Order: sequence, then C-alpha cells, then structure tokens
Amino acid sequence: FFRASVKMGTKEVEVTIDRAVLSKAAAAHAVVTLGKQGAESKATEKSATPAWDQTFNFAVSDENTEALQITLYGKSMLFGHKELGWCEVLLYDLPKDVAAPLTLKLIVGSGVSEQTLDITCKAIGFGVPGSSMRSLGAALNSTPLAPMLQDLVPYLEKAAPLFAALDALLDVLAPVLLQLWAWIQVAWYQYNLEALLPA
Repeated sequence: FFRASVKMGTKEVEVTIDRAVLSKAAAAHAVVTLGKQGAESKATEKSATPAWDQTFNFAVSDENTEALQITLYGKSMLFGHKELGWCEVLLYDLPKDVAAPLTLKLIVGSGVSEQTLDITCKAIGFGVPGSSMRSLGAALNSTPLAPMLQDLVPYLEKAAPLFAALDALLDVLAPVLLQLWAWIQVAWYQYNLEALLPA
C-alpha cells in the first residue's frame, strides 16, 4: 500500500483499530484504506474477539467527500485469506480534534451482520471556517435542485464567519433572554391575578 507522509499543519485522520467481535474464531487482520492510501494491521491469533490496538495516520485532501474503509480478513486454507466483512467511516461525520470511539457493524455480502469492529478515530486539522458549508454543498449535489442550490454555496461560505459570530452571541444572550421571559411571565401572572381580585 501507499502511505502518505503527513506533514505538520495538514489535515489528517488518525485511526486506531481496537478489537472486533466475529461470528466465529479467525486469525484476522485489518486493511485500512483512504483513497489511494492504505495500511495493514498485524494478524492476530485465531479468536472470535481479535484485538490489534494499532494506530495509522492518513493525509486528508477533502474531509467532505473522503471516507475510511476498513476490511477484515481471515486466513483461509484454500485462498490464503478470505474477507470477513467491511465497514466505512465518512470523515465529515467525525467530531473535530477529538478521539471518537466507534463501534461499527460489519457488512458481509449485501447485508449488515451482527459482527462488530471497535475503532477510535481522530480528525486532526479539520473544521476550518467554511468547511461545514462545503459539507452542505456536497450534500446538495444529490438533490434534484442541485444546480440552483449550488449557486448559493459560495455566498453561504462567505457568510460562515458571520454565522459563527451570531452563534456565539446567542450563546451569551440566551440565558439573559430566558430570564427576561421568566420575569415577563411572572409580571403578567401578577397583573391578571390583581385584575381578578376584588378591589
């Protein structure tokens, strides 16, 4: 496999292959790919709960469109190895700069199995201003109104800092507004109560 050299300051994803729960014991190893990059874990002893605890880093070009794919293989007497199942992680779903433990169900054939794979992913250097807008643009590509909606994306990207500032302002104002609303409700209740009482 080709492994990209990850430079400081670039976007990358760090993935740790932790353990799996299989339907039957196997001497398993994991193959992790991101685009043209790939890495392979060590093979475990035959077990229905193999554990690796191996970490790999991959350079990321576009977190809004790329996905990690992890495939588990077991040794086979006839074919050398056989596929046990696979799963995929969309990079834009990952929390930014936080190690996120994930339990993923493995896909076998055309269906989802009860076999699971535990991994930990960390998105490093993601979350630059406007990245959420690019995610929106990628999502809009799949809609029938894509051409018209895509025209709005550049304007939304430019407005992203304003949205972020408004969000921060709302965080500050929300408790004040809630308290003000509580006072208004109390005052209105007292006014109505006084109106009902005989003079």
